[in-house]
Amino acid sequence: MVWVRHTSIFQVTTAPTNLDRAVPHTGGWTESIWCADDVGDEEALRRYRLARRALLPRQAKIIGSRKQNFNLVNGALIPGGAASTGSDFPGNSSYSTDLPQVSLQTVLSNPAYVNTSRQMLRCIPDDQMSFGEFQPSSAFLRLLNTYLGSLRSTNFYFPGRDLDQPKARVLAIAGAAVTVDAVPAGTVADSFVRLLFVKSDTGLPLIGRFRVANVAGNIITLTVAPGGTVTKANGFLRRDVLGFFYIVTSGYTRARVKKIGRPSEGYRGRRSKARA
Repeated sequence: MVWVRHTSIFQVTTAPTNLDRAVPHTGGWTESIWCADDVGDEEALRRYRLARRALLPRQAKIIGSRKQNFNLVNGALIPGGAASTGSDFPGNSSYSTDLPQVSLQTVLSNPAYVNTSRQMLRCIPDDQMSFGEFQPSSAFLRLLNTYLGSLRSTNFYFPGRDLDQPKARVLAIAGAAVTVDAVPAGTVADSFVRLLFVKSDTGLPLIGRFRVANVAGNIITLTVAPGGTVTKANGFLRRDVLGFFYIVTSGYTRARVKKIGRPSEGYRGRRSKARA
């Protein structure tokens, strides 16, 4: 299965009115959405970016996009080919900002799963905030609902650890061997498990994601020892699987402050990512 991350590249330039005290500065950030194939719905992506553009102040714009393919192998995303293109989606001339760090937290979910995704919409116009809270005008709220609807009405997903995967009670840990009351279905060599709320006999938290080396009876041997001994049952072991969840519901919660990074004109993604 090929999963594709579509990344929009944003840029904002400040516009101080007193140039004797300040000079304009440019910063940037990225926001991503996922599709379930290597092509994606280009028209849906365009509607998504147009709806996002409408929430930006006039000082900001979407200057480009990046498409990165990933293969899901043994619970890990392996990057494939990538391509970047330039674009010009200017911000909404009806809005302005003098604090680009003002952001709005959104929540994406699917009622069929317990997973949710919280994403930040950076550079929300200042006049939509009052006394530190998001208090949008009716016009801006319509634009926001259009944006949230663009996520629900297309084949868009968000990634995350599948929290509905089966888990088992941890009975004991000795070295790399973990004894459980019942091995979760699908737990085999080279799969991954996660320790949850497990403490060693000395009170040391034993948490994290581990690769399975072998399964025999109700003993799961890990490739790396968790780093402590457990003789009294406590905590859980859950099969660790990366899932992608279709966006069914979307909404917003509250205002946040998020840093705007360096200029994005030369953005090419992390060097570790393969490029087409």
